[in-house]
Amino acid sequence: MNVWEGIVGFVTQSIEVIAVSFGVSEAISIMLFTVFLRVILSPISTLAMIHMVRNKAAMHMLKPQISQLNEKYKDDPKTLDVNTMQLYKDNDITLFNKNSLLNILTQGVSGFAVFQAIQGLLFKSKFMWIVSLAKPDVLLAVLVGVMTYVSMTLMPASAEQANHLMFIIPALLSVLVLVSFPSALGLSMAVSSAFSILQSVGVSLYFRFSNKAEFIQSS
Repeated sequence: MNVWEGIVGFVTQSIEVIAVSFGVSEAISIMLFTVFLRVILSPISTLAMIHMVRNKAAMHMLKPQISQLNEKYKDDPKTLDVNTMQLYKDNDITLFNKNSLLNILTQGVSGFAVFQAIQGLLFKSKFMWIVSLAKPDVLLAVLVGVMTYVSMTLMPASAEQANHLMFIIPALLSVLVLVSFPSALGLSMAVSSAFSILQSVGVSLYFRFSNKAEFIQSS
């Protein structure tokens, strides 16, 4: 057994153990495992969100300087880019740091492991309006799409006047994927999206009531 098979096997067994140990349905078991997984990974994802908040706050404070650079080098795009990047570097503004990259890696690995585990499980139960966890459910797919859109708009790094197409495309992709796969996967994605929404709101509220200047300096 290789490492990847071990990870997928752990997810599969965990879902089964939760169902048997707590006497809950397959759907509840999947949802509980998803919450457990997100809680375990939350320190990494929270640090990644903190990095995004710091970047956004720092860039907001640099707006006057960026405007000056745009005016000064409006006829020299190359020099403008060089000076802008230097300004970002001097203020420790980076697109990614180690926490951001680790978050992408862990979310990707865990998400794909859950996907493969669910694909390998045999579901025989229903949940709420969902007739069978083994079959796709259009309403659930649309719900996940909406939640994906909301979670992305609430991300700390999302710009106030961002192109909403950047949020709509992932949401539509979620719907397109889920109308072809078991609704069990949709339940996991719905819970994960709900967790992301709560996490984003929590981080945003924390910094709304904190000293922004001190926070940026602490980075």
